[in-house]
Amino acid sequence: MHVAQYLDVRGKKAPVRANLEKSLLSHVFSMAMRWGVVDSNPCRGVARNTEKGRDRYITDAEFTAVKQIAGDFIATVMELAYLTALRKGDIFALRLEQITAEGIYIKQGKTGIKQLFEWTPTPKEVIARARALPRPIRGLYLFCTTRGQPYTVLDLRQCGIAFR
Repeated sequence: MHVAQYLDVRGKKAPVRANLEKSLLSHVFSMAMRWGVVDSNPCRGVARNTEKGRDRYITDAEFTAVKQIAGDFIATVMELAYLTALRKGDIFALRLEQITAEGIYIKQGKTGIKQLFEWTPTPKEVIARARALPRPIRGLYLFCTTRGQPYTVLDLRQCGIAFR
């Protein structure tokens, strides 16, 4: 009852955020059940708030305007995302060994689908710019942190970059 009440109250202003918070609470209770601290998960069976999917298309002018004020790093990531339609996780997990003579080989993290983006002049140029970006350390990833690891959402937020 309390979880449903929380969703109702919190959902008036932020229904999606309320669903995420319920999911986190459910995970906490699942772990507590695993550890023998509680016997049940009060989040089970509580219906989530309905969410509306986004369907707004970013115009070419908007894309160009953001790219112009972004730094080289973000502009390059934006172009690679635009050319490949890859998710941010797949872009930041892109290893140098996946860039082959044939093109860019990807196995999507979410779906497991394997793709090969064959070379044309534009992707070649974007990858060349990505490789030319200042690299604080030699890593295995096209875009890597100072530790040579792929960027995480937390790494990007600490740099002042927020992705959705």
